[in-house]
Amino acid sequence: MVKSDGIDATIAFNCQECGGTVLVLSNGKTDDSIAKCEACGFEFGRWADLKAQFKADARQQVVSAARNRLRAALRGQKGIKIK
Repeated sequence: MVKSDGIDATIAFNCQECGGTVLVLSNGKTDDSIAKCEACGFEFGRWADLKAQFKADARQQVVSAARNRLRAALRGQKGIKIK
């Protein structure tokens, strides 16, 4: 679960190397910990960097979903465009 700026979202993890779904952190859970796939050991980088990317992805998903709902609600209204 990612929580940021009032946004709650669940981000699924899938290793690009083996398809594993469990992410582990070296040396505890600090921002400098290295995140690895539990199944194959592939390193994804620093935990701080991954957290930032997860938050950005979650925000984008929320914005996109809200935009789509707004478009659907306003469909057929003349003179209104949503980018």
